[in-house]
Amino acid sequence: MQQADMNVLAHDNDDESLDDGFERFRIEEPYEIVALARELRDRRTLLTLHATGTDATLVTALLDVREDVGELVFDFAADQRRRRAFVEAQRVLAVALLDRIRIQFAVEGLREAADPHLPVAVAAIPEFMLRFQRRGDFRVQPFKSEPATVDVPVNGERKPLRCEIADISATGVALFVPARADSPLTEHSLVTNCTISLPGQPQFPCTIEVCYLKPEGTTGKQSRAGCRLHDLPPGAARSVQQFILHVERKRRAIERRED
Repeated sequence: MQQADMNVLAHDNDDESLDDGFERFRIEEPYEIVALARELRDRRTLLTLHATGTDATLVTALLDVREDVGELVFDFAADQRRRRAFVEAQRVLAVALLDRIRIQFAVEGLREAADPHLPVAVAAIPEFMLRFQRRGDFRVQPFKSEPATVDVPVNGERKPLRCEIADISATGVALFVPARADSPLTEHSLVTNCTISLPGQPQFPCTIEVCYLKPEGTTGKQSRAGCRLHDLPPGAARSVQQFILHVERKRRAIERRED
């Protein structure tokens, strides 16, 4: 298990720390919030809870993510004084470290709940989370005028499924996936022998792991897939970083001209 360092809470006693100045780290899409919460649960990642307005802290874990009723379930093994502090707190901050990336969110209305096996507490799934990504995981969106793509092999066909990249980092991509019955990109699938094409960079092969898949828009013509990248060859990470720098420089140049 990974445990959040208690020092990460040192500047979080003020509620505003979750709301101000961290727009680039915010996760607001409900499906992404649920997916991240499930990863914290499945990997048994330890969380440090802090009851705002008090000195009460608790190291705990997520036991369940109840998407159907919009609730998170926490292990609530604590003495009565601390349990009361969390239940009475207006807001509870949660901090975790997942693959050395700090995850932070706040819940309101934390309450004790009945469970035959152990003490638990439940709270509503938060409206947003903060994911303080490492520098190498900074994501950019390719320009429409310079599309980046991933070619995905389809069993029994010579022509691959071409997916446009919605955003990309050194470790992952989000793809716009055209709707087709034989698409190899299904939730939790692992697809080998894919090819990434980034403008101005050499093509390179990779394996794609689909973390989530959801409809994009209302037409049913495409879905959005969040994917991790695996089996990158030497030099591929550098190509991705160079592409990210190119997109950021171009974006800043456009913003300066508009100013």
